Amino acid sequence: MNTIPFLNLPLEYSWGTKYYQLLDYYTSRKIVIFERKSGILSTESMIGLEDEWEKIRFKAYLMFGRILKKLNHCTLIIPHDISKFDSADFVRTYNILINKLGKPTIQKGMTTIELEKHENYFAVRPEELPYFEWSFDSCILKHRFIDHWGNGPKTTLEPNRKR
Repeated sequence: MNTIPFLNLPLEYSWGTKYYQLLDYYTSRKIVIFERKSGILSTESMIGLEDEWEKIRFKAYLMFGRILKKLNHCTLIIPHDISKFDSADFVRTYNILINKLGKPTIQKGMTTIELEKHENYFAVRPEELPYFEWSFDSCILKHRFIDHWGNGPKTTLEPNRKR
């Protein structure tokens, strides 16, 4: 298997793999929950999956570039049954990640304990909210409470461009 956690890809696939190759691969494994192919001028193409990685059930939304339709990032929902996306779910996901992946490579903002005790985290500046990052050879896993667009909580896999 490939070195990208959660995606369970064979060695010949990685970041930059074309949409239809991954759609065929995941469809053959019967884990695709939906797929959306876009045109050149419309939104990104996407494949939605529900799978298991090292005994962790998750959902993944694989996003592909607009023109070349190559895999460029992935949004994860860990565990697969989260629906509210609040501070309790953020901490729950963080605890799963830290137990499986160890201490984050980068940690910014308040801790998860401070987040749980905070009365109104909407009044806090985004850079003070929790942000965790785990680095791997081929990718970076980011778990942030709110991203710089104000969306969150969010867990994403992105290519490691520093290699």
